Amino acid sequence: MNCKPGDLAIIAYAAGRSFDWIGRIVEVGTLAGNDEKWGAFWNISFVGEEPDSCRGRICECYDSDLYPVSGLPMEEETQETIKEKA
Repeated sequence: MNCKPGDLAIIAYAAGRSFDWIGRIVEVGTLAGNDEKWGAFWNISFVGEEPDSCRGRICECYDSDLYPVSGLPMEEETQETIKEKA
C-alpha cells in the first residue's frame, strides 16, 4: 500500500465527479475497505477547504490514487537562515 493511517497525501487521480479532488492534500484515516478490482480504499479528510463534492460527508479514496507527502508535519514551524558570503 502507498499510505498508512495518519499520513498526509496528495490525490493524484480521481474519477467522475471527483475531478476537483486532484492535487488536494488529505489526511489518511482508517481503512474503509478493499475492492476486488481496485484494491484498498481509505477514509480521508481534506486539509483546508473541502471540495463541494465532499462537504458534510465521509469521503473515501483508493490507496492507488494517493501519494504520501513526506517532510515536516504541517503544524511545525520551520526556520531558515541565510548565510552571508565570506
